[in-house]
This record gives sequence, C-alpha cells and structure tokens, in this order.
Amino acid sequence: MSVWEQRNDGELVGVDEFVLCTENRAYYYEGETLSGCDEGKLTLTTGNIFFQPMGAGPMLMRIPLEKIDNTDGGPSIVSQSGSNTRMLHIPLTGEPKLVKFSFKTGNVEDLCETLRDVLQQKFPATRGRSAAEQHPRQTPALTSFEVIKPVAKAPESAACSDPLPREPIFAVTDKAGIAGLMRVSAEKAALRETLHDIDDVMHKASSLVEFIRHLRQKQQSIAGDAQMEDNTAIESIEATLGLGAAVKSVGGTRRLVGAHAGFYDELALEIHSWLTHEKNQHVFGSMPLIPLNGLFSLYNKARGEVGLVSTGDVLHACRALEQKEYAQHTLKCLSSGRYALQRKDPAIVLKKLEHVLGPCFCKKQEPDSSVSGGTAPDTEKYIFPNSSSALKSINDVKFAAVLRVTRSVSMDLLEELEMQGYLCRSGGEFGCFAFHWNIFAFCH
Repeated sequence: MSVWEQRNDGELVGVDEFVLCTENRAYYYEGETLSGCDEGKLTLTTGNIFFQPMGAGPMLMRIPLEKIDNTDGGPSIVSQSGSNTRMLHIPLTGEPKLVKFSFKTGNVEDLCETLRDVLQQKFPATRGRSAAEQHPRQTPALTSFEVIKPVAKAPESAACSDPLPREPIFAVTDKAGIAGLMRVSAEKAALRETLHDIDDVMHKASSLVEFIRHLRQKQQSIAGDAQMEDNTAIESIEATLGLGAAVKSVGGTRRLVGAHAGFYDELALEIHSWLTHEKNQHVFGSMPLIPLNGLFSLYNKARGEVGLVSTGDVLHACRALEQKEYAQHTLKCLSSGRYALQRKDPAIVLKKLEHVLGPCFCKKQEPDSSVSGGTAPDTEKYIFPNSSSALKSINDVKFAAVLRVTRSVSMDLLEELEMQGYLCRSGGEFGCFAFHWNIFAFCH
C-alpha cells in the first residue's frame, strides 16, 4: 500500500532510518500508463521507499517496506514492450497491488538488488504470507491518495517479531543489519570501479604500444641517425611491458580459430613463451607464484594491438599449459579460491627461505681419518643444530613480506613445502605457527 504524505525538508528520514540509495529522474506509473506526476527522486531507506515529484513541494509518496509483498519473488525488473526502458515493479499487499517506476538515468539493477537485500534482512522469505496473516500490523486504513500528517511511530509489539532465518547465524553475520547492507553495497561499488579501471588500463596500454612501435619505426627509417641509447631505452620499455615476447598464435584470435580444438594449446604456448622470455625474467624470474588476475592484465598489455583475450581464455590456456611437457608452471587453486600459476621447481622459494632460515642442514662432515683401509663409512654423518635456538623460524606474515604477496598465499606455499618434506612446523598456540627446516628429511 502506498500513501501520499506531506513532509518538510529534513523530515524525510526518521531517527532510526538510514538512506541506502537514491535515484533521480524517476517516473511513477499508475497501472500501464504514466501518472500525471512530474519526474522525481526515488529514495530507498531501511524502512520506506519515498517518491518525491519535482515541483510538488512537501508532497511525496511513501511505501512502507512491510507493505511490500515478498512472497512471490518480491520486486522485479521488467522490460517495457516496444522500448528499451526497464521498469521496477514493486508488488504490494494492499491497494494498489502493484506500483511501477521507470528511470532515465542510474542503475535500476543495483536499486532492485539492494531493495531485495533489505527485504530479506528485515522480512525473511521463510515467514511467508501465512505468518503475516497470523500477526497483522495494526495500522490505520489509508487510501492511495490520502493526505496525512507525520505522526510518531509506536514501537512494534514483540509478538509481531519475525522468526529467525533457517541459515546459521554465523553464516549471515557479515550481511546482517544496516552495516551489512552498507558493506555489500560498498563491495559491489568497488568491484564495478575495478572493472572500469581494468578497461581504462587496457585502452591506455594499447595506445602506448602503438606509440612505441611508431617511434621505433621512425628511428629505423632514419639511416645512420639512430642512437644506440635510444634503441636501448625503447627495448627497456618493451621489456617492462612484456612486449618483447608478444608471440602471435597461428590464426590470430579466438574469433578466427575458436572452432579448432588447438586454440588453447596455441594460447598456452604463447603464454609460456612470454613468461620464459629472457627480457621478462626480471619480472617473472623471481616470482614463485603468479596470480591469474595479474597474469590476465599483464598478458593483455603485452598483446597490445594483436587482440585482447578474455579471462576465460586465459584460464583454459593455463589448464592446457600444465598438461604440456615443456611447461614450467602448474595451475593451482589457492585456499582463497583464486587461481594462480605456480612454478614446478621450488628452488626459487627455497632460495628465498635460505635468506631467512639459513642454509639447509645437509652439509656432510669430512670422513673420519681413523677408519682403516680408507673406505667410507656406511652411515654418512651430517651437521645437526646443537640446540633448538639454532633452528631459525619464519611465519606466514614474515614470508608474505619477503615474497610481497598476501598472507594467505604465503601460508599456502609454506604448507605445500611442509607436505613435500622441506619444512616442519611448531607452535600452534592461538593459531600462530612457525616453520623450520625439516632436518630429518634432509638427512636421507
């Protein structure tokens, strides 16, 4: 049920309400036709939906969230027939049964999703229509266009409280309440901002590649005037962007060879050649693990005007790469759920550990000269630490600082070395583990 009220500026939101989102240039529909109201502003709060037409003064329409019918899917987005306009349909429990809004600007998908989230938090779907009928809210009957004065809201009775959701409470704690809704909205906004940044980076990278190649061709056209320092500077820029290894696959892009099963094999060979190229060793040579999102961005920069590839193509190419005999990397799913290319040879990780933990305890002592006949003893002797203080340790936080990766990634690498027998762990108080060289494994 929607009601028209008269509210002055500053009285739109109550003391216990928060504004979740606002959309301008909204239009209100009565049935299938546009109402006589001018375009206005639609405001979604934690308790109501407000529509304030332009030029209407203090008059506005209020839709309480408890009057929204959330039993059959709740609010939805419907495309208007004969046009590209997408409308927001909000079913109500009273009269009218349905209100519609259209928008000239803004993101109606985000508005609808935020409205669904707040309805799910305040009125779980498990309540159903029957629960609403068992505990009716005592509100005065209002017509659709009745002008009323703002009144103070009385606290709702405890008997009308909604039952707890079926999900465990700890599974929805991060999304509960106003803070949870604000957190979810912030995460979605950050994701959209990241995607826009990636598109901007790709566009600028393509322009930079074209400029560098044009500059190099211009220098080569001037016979005898090209300086060695200039060529070296250009090659340095290409190496920084990975342009020196922009190997073109046979057939070009997926659009041309997508019908062939060998597309991902060609793309895998191209990625392998780019990662192992001598000009890119200063970038990837010391990286034991390359996150797939970073690989996607750098690889598309390196391709430049050859043609960008999608994240799905990169993932399938990495899966095909780990099956090849020439591959130096393997695809690994981290504990965070993200994918990364990891070197098969753990020498890089072990070398970085030696800077912190010292050399491995596997140095042999000289054979005992008192042994008769000059034959070597059956059991080889190794140098062991004399005390536990001689065993240096490292934790996931310190190792993350050494590798310049996240803490979860460093913990994955340490646990993998532990499974391979290179390390062993100690401690465990309050979840804090320390890793040492596994001296017993090195003695075999």
